[in-house]
Amino acid sequence: MIISTGPTVMTAAIVMIICAPMLREKVPSGYRAAVDGYIYMVSVDGNDDIVSVSLYSRPLNSSRQEWMKGESTRQEQAKALAQEQINLKKAMEAEAARKAAEAAAAAEAQRQAEEEERRRQAEWDAAHPVEAAERDVNNASATANAASNQISADNAQINSNNAEINVRQPRLDQLNGEIAQLREVWASMMKAGDTARANQFHKSQIDPRLNEREPLQSAVDTLQAQNNALSQDVANQTATLNNANQALQDAQGRLQQAQADAEAKRQAELARQAAEEARVQAEREAAERAKAEAEAQAQAEAEAALEAARSKLEEPNVFGFAGFPTAAAITAPLTFAETGLGGYALGEAAAAAAWGTVRTVLADLLGTILAGSGVGAMIAAVTYIPGAGEGSDQVPGRDDINMFLSAMPGEAINLPDEHELLAAAADDGSVEMSVRGRVYFSDGLLKTYLVRTINPSRVRVLSATMDAVTGLYSVTIPAESGLPSRTILVSPEGAPGYQGLPPLATPAHNEAVPDNTGNTAPGVISPSVESFPQADDLDFRDAILIFPADSGLAPAYVMLQSGRDLPGKVTGTGADVEGTWLAGASEGLGSPVPTRIADRLRDREFSSFDAFRKAFWQEVAADPELAAQFSDFMQGRMKNGSSPRVRNGENAGKRVTHDLHHVELISEGGEVYNVDNIRVVTPRNHVEIHKGQ
Repeated sequence: MIISTGPTVMTAAIVMIICAPMLREKVPSGYRAAVDGYIYMVSVDGNDDIVSVSLYSRPLNSSRQEWMKGESTRQEQAKALAQEQINLKKAMEAEAARKAAEAAAAAEAQRQAEEEERRRQAEWDAAHPVEAAERDVNNASATANAASNQISADNAQINSNNAEINVRQPRLDQLNGEIAQLREVWASMMKAGDTARANQFHKSQIDPRLNEREPLQSAVDTLQAQNNALSQDVANQTATLNNANQALQDAQGRLQQAQADAEAKRQAELARQAAEEARVQAEREAAERAKAEAEAQAQAEAEAALEAARSKLEEPNVFGFAGFPTAAAITAPLTFAETGLGGYALGEAAAAAAWGTVRTVLADLLGTILAGSGVGAMIAAVTYIPGAGEGSDQVPGRDDINMFLSAMPGEAINLPDEHELLAAAADDGSVEMSVRGRVYFSDGLLKTYLVRTINPSRVRVLSATMDAVTGLYSVTIPAESGLPSRTILVSPEGAPGYQGLPPLATPAHNEAVPDNTGNTAPGVISPSVESFPQADDLDFRDAILIFPADSGLAPAYVMLQSGRDLPGKVTGTGADVEGTWLAGASEGLGSPVPTRIADRLRDREFSSFDAFRKAFWQEVAADPELAAQFSDFMQGRMKNGSSPRVRNGENAGKRVTHDLHHVELISEGGEVYNVDNIRVVTPRNHVEIHKGQ
């Protein structure tokens, strides 16, 4: 007899033997077998091979001599019993493995049969497209009809259930209302302490209604649950119907296509001989036409590309100028550009003088010890505006606003080395600069300043790429802080040709006129470094452009206009002021714009903030109450659009007139022409304000 009590996973096993030879039990480490009252433990390894036999226990009345007498025989019997159990276990495992293999083989055979059936069906469908499509039409129609019928049945049952609900719902609503009212009465009785009367009231008035409501509510809930299930089935059947209709449509399409294909084959055979006869002639004529069309298309594309390139250079948000050659960048320290009209640079003599100015100003700015405010100096002022009339800031016949930029080669303004610029551009990053540039355009003058701020600031580095339309190097600056999107196109070295690959079009190149006697000879430029208390509110719009190594172009530092230099409409309400208006200009954020001045300026449009500033002081001079607070001399200045002077001690260096300060910096999104964002401050207070920022 063999008893197994656990899995056979052991490194040692034991067999127990009692009286008549029998396998007593399976133990965690093997087997126990009983032989003539002696119990033996048989150990097996992980492969179920017997490795040892040992005595576990013997009868109490057995002497040592009796035990030793038949020990070898009993051990062999114990091993035989264990081996019998092991053989049986292995046989069972083999049988289980055989059945599993047969099941797997059957499943694989079934899969292959199904796959073969699908292949044969697909082969038959391909050979009989009309019959296959008709079969699919019939199947889809049957499915659609069944789904439609089920939807109708479900909807009919839903309508019936709704009718049943409508019969019960009025009484159910009435009972709910009555129960709610009666419970309020019952609650008041309980609150009054009349428990007996409250219980009697509940039993006589509320309980009957609860008993009536319960079956009504249960019936309504059951009907609504049925409706929910029916609605879900309607949705499922609708999906089935839609799928069936789609399948029907697809099958009908295949049927029509199969019929059309058959007809096409017949027609093709009829036309084959005629087509063969005409083939040679048609090919010859087609080749001739293709050649003529290709030549015409190439010419049209070339003309269109040239026109597109020229048009792009004339777009109102596109700057174009000649880049600074790596080999000779130092000969051109400054160039200018106007949107849609190309670039213009100083003549040879003026350029030489400008280079001296740039070098002197840069050295002075870097050598100045800052004392609470930035410093700056103008390095160029030019009056030539290509294509526009004298004193105009727009191109005739064009309504858009012209914008300007100034550009300098990196060497002229001491940009970081090429390695640092490349690393910053690859990271969409920036580099730190102590001196930055700012351009202004007003009264027909384009002025370029270099400014050193209190603390070095970051300037973005942009990588120029080849523009497919013009063949020039291009950088686009997204719209920001009141400024539209702007694209800068730079001519490669040797334009209009470069390494045998000329750009499609190049920007117009003209000569700028310095602001002197009106001729192209340079005037005497004496730059003066002075305090810029608003240096941190200059709204710098600058960037460093770098170009591919094979372009032959040096890095360029470009300075664009701020939002304060562009036209705008006045907004804001101002503030009521009492007493001496400018008494607060020397402290805090300064004096607000008076309401009366704001009312007269509101909705007026100005070409630049400079124009607004002039009109602002003229309006102050025209206001009797405000003008009376100033001397005749100061009133005369304001009538001319100039700011009145400040008291002694409120100046900042040579700055002795009141400033207009933007509370929220323009560079941080502050509105340029909103009078509520503007305060009148003294130069000294202006410096203090920007110290705190």
